Amino acid sequence: MNDIADIVRAIGHQQGEYAYYRACYSLFKQLQDLVAEVTEDLNGLYESQQCNPSERFLAVSQVAEDFRSSVQSISAREKNAQLALASLWSSNKPQTDSDRAGNAG
Repeated sequence: MNDIADIVRAIGHQQGEYAYYRACYSLFKQLQDLVAEVTEDLNGLYESQQCNPSERFLAVSQVAEDFRSSVQSISAREKNAQLALASLWSSNKPQTDSDRAGNAG
């Protein structure tokens, strides 16, 4: 019976790991899209000669600030996913044969 419980726990851990990796991949894709968007914005500002340098500086600063904020948000979501995975592992560790032998004696 313990073997079945260990298998179920192991499957749960594996599913938790998969969820973490899916979340990380999703965040990576969001970051990739964000970098492409920021690159486009900055290239557009560079190619645009319609405004004076101080206006361009403010626009570049705004793009940079928005990028920083978005990266912080993505980073926080990754940290939350990492904490959820760590919590899963710490709250429900599968027992090894040596753990069972120690509990039996």
